[in-house]
Parts: sequence; C-alpha cells; structure tokens
Amino acid sequence: MQTIVAGVGPAFWEDPVLPTALNLAARCGSELHVVRAFDPPARGADESSKSSEAQDSIEQRQREMLVGLQGQIEALGGDDRVHSHVLIGSPAQVVDRLARLHDADLVVIGAARKQHLPLRMLGSKAERIIANSQRPVLVIRAPIDAPIRRVLYATDQSPQAGRLFERGREVVASVIGESGVESRCVRVIWGGESSDEAAGGDGDAAGRALDSLRRFLADHDGGDVEPRVQTSMPAGGILTEAREWPADLVVMGTRAPATAERILMGSVSASVLRDLKGNALVIPLPAAQGSEEERAEERLT
Repeated sequence: MQTIVAGVGPAFWEDPVLPTALNLAARCGSELHVVRAFDPPARGADESSKSSEAQDSIEQRQREMLVGLQGQIEALGGDDRVHSHVLIGSPAQVVDRLARLHDADLVVIGAARKQHLPLRMLGSKAERIIANSQRPVLVIRAPIDAPIRRVLYATDQSPQAGRLFERGREVVASVIGESGVESRCVRVIWGGESSDEAAGGDGDAAGRALDSLRRFLADHDGGDVEPRVQTSMPAGGILTEAREWPADLVVMGTRAPATAERILMGSVSASVLRDLKGNALVIPLPAAQGSEEERAEERLT
C-alpha cells in the first residue's frame, strides 16, 4: 500500500476520514494525499469586467482553506509523508484526478446518510466518487479506533465475483492485516433469482446456495472464510448479515461502468452504503474487464 488518497469535506476538523486516513497511512508506511474540493460559484456575464478580482478572490480562498487543512493535519500528528491539497472542482472530480495522478492504491472518503428521498435518488458525493473510481474505496462513517475484527464479504457469484473477492481479500490484508480477523462471505438469494441454487424444485434452495458458496470460496483461496446465505433482496440481505453478526467492515464489489443512470437508480453497493451504519470497502472491477464480461453476459441473455 504505497499511496493513499483521502477526500475530506468542509468540516474536516470533525471528519472521521482524516484521522482514519492518517492512522492507515502510518500503519502501512504509505504516502498520503489529503484533498478538499473547492467548487466556487460560476460568475455571471455582468462580472466579466471583474474577472481578475474574482480570480484573485478564489485563489485567496484556496490558500486559506489549504492553511486550515494543513493545520489540522499537523494537529493530528501528520508527518512529511502527508501532503495536503485544495483543488477546484466537485469532490468526485478532484478525488479521481488526484488518485490517477499519484496512482493511488486506496481512496478513503466519508459518507453521510440522507433521509430525504429526492436526495437519496440523486446519489451522494460518496456514490459519485465510487462510480468514477477504478481503485478500491474505503467509505468511513466512524473513525476506526479499535482494531477491525470482523470482515463481511458480499458476493453474487457472478463470473466477475471471483476476482472481486480475491482483490478484496488482498486490500483487507494490506490495510488491516489478517491476524485475529474473522471473515464471513454472504450470498443473498431471493424469489426472483434464476440461478440453479434458487430455481424451483423440492430441494432446499438455501442449502444448495450454501454448498455452491463453499465451492466458490474453496476455488478462490477463501477456505478460512465462513459462508453465509441470506434469503432476501440483495441489499437487504447484506445489511441484515452485517447488523446481526455484527461486522466491523463490509466488503463489496462493483461491476457496472459509471453512468448517469447507474448513479440515479443506484446499485446494490449504493443501496447498502445508504443504510449501512458501519464502514465499507468497495472494490471496482477494472473497466476493460468489466465491459468485456458485461457484453458477454448480454450476448448470453
């Protein structure tokens, strides 16, 4: 874990992302880039004659924000491997830009639950960052003060699921280590599912799904991971397992490309993130692999 990029919000002195990112970087010996987005209001046509003054004002505000961010990093014990940035653009734009520039191994962001339905439908800043990211994203709701002891992996056993699970295990091992960590993997089946495990017959669909999940874990070096099956809608089953166990960290994969429709309608991972009370790690499938396999699935259907 050589490089971590952390995106912080306006109230970064109260943001759980900053202390968590600093602790992770110190533990992993990583270089850390902390970034705050600054999206100044657009200037109207009547302000064209004052464009120079407006630009000076924006640059002054950037400098003030940067000084404040640097001061908070120093107060939390940041060293010379921690770099601070205030960049113009939306949070999704600046986090993605910085992660690409420094070839980050991990992105750390925060997420706030929005109870107002129209806001939930439009997608949060965290969802937009995840949708754009080609790197693992650690979503923080509360500081990781105590060691993570219980990690829940979610899988749908799709053709891409094996790589997503293996990559998730690699990132977890890099970030928190494997010593003393209990791991579970949950597969959710529901009445509308067309898989062999859940389709028709007089047998026990959950039992067949559990046997299939055991084989999946054995095939992907997950023999030490406890298999679990929930019968529910996908997001609801993951949330139930995470709550009842309870899990310290939920690891999920994303496969679909970033599109406006995906952000608006949401994915399983987005639905889980909206209601999950704890922290989550989201693992993206590389875009080239994802698009090729998505096209293959479309041809089969």
